[in-house]
Amino acid sequence: MRFKLSMLLFLLGGGWAAPAGPAGPALTWETCVRELIAANPELQAAREAVIKARTDVLAAYAPFLPQLSGSASASRSNTELDTGYSDSTAYNANLTASQNLFNGFSDLAALRRQQALYAAAETTLQSIKAALSYNLIQAFARLQYAQDFVVLADL
Repeated sequence: MRFKLSMLLFLLGGGWAAPAGPAGPALTWETCVRELIAANPELQAAREAVIKARTDVLAAYAPFLPQLSGSASASRSNTELDTGYSDSTAYNANLTASQNLFNGFSDLAALRRQQALYAAAETTLQSIKAALSYNLIQAFARLQYAQDFVVLADL
């Protein structure tokens, strides 16, 4: 199995070939696809780029939402007087809300830019998937040919 997996990965040109061992059962298409999905760094990076771009689109909506900020404080003092002590406690709370009404369309432009970058990341992911699928189909066909050749050579 390791030899066949090594052969497939070598044919893919990935350079990830494992050391050759005893031949085992033939690789199936599903096994090859699972191995490619799990081991291909380019595919993983493209997926992470799509996730980041989606998060950036959500963050680009922030300027359109109201901004809230709040703070609270408490203080206590004990003052010595001629007649005794005077205790005082003070509490303070502050809540501020603001809404940007118009920012010269820069917020809208930033949102559209992030949406375009998200679409580009998805397109890149689809392109990488297509290229990897093509390469895997070619390599799997070569592997099947090599396996058939080995069987015929043993006859």
